[in-house]
Amino acid sequence: MFLQKNREDKPRNYSFGIPEAIKSKPAWVRLENQLSWYGDKSVKNHRWSNLLKINQLLRSIATEYEVMVKNYFTKQSFEEYDLSRFKQYLPF
Repeated sequence: MFLQKNREDKPRNYSFGIPEAIKSKPAWVRLENQLSWYGDKSVKNHRWSNLLKINQLLRSIATEYEVMVKNYFTKQSFEEYDLSRFKQYLPF
């Protein structure tokens, strides 16, 4: 499921194949920290995005269900609604 963490919680190492002289430079360390931070935030925001999509889907289903139940108990059909105010928009 998308809510589970699929990635390890250990810090990522982007310095494979890089000479030791460059790995020890402050600019390289900062770059690795920034890449790690960006990756973590990206995963977090992706999860939030998926949660919002699911929330929107569930709310739309609940709204349709509410209308269906309301129409069932009031025994109204589409033809019984007052559509006179929408006459100009209706093709029939």
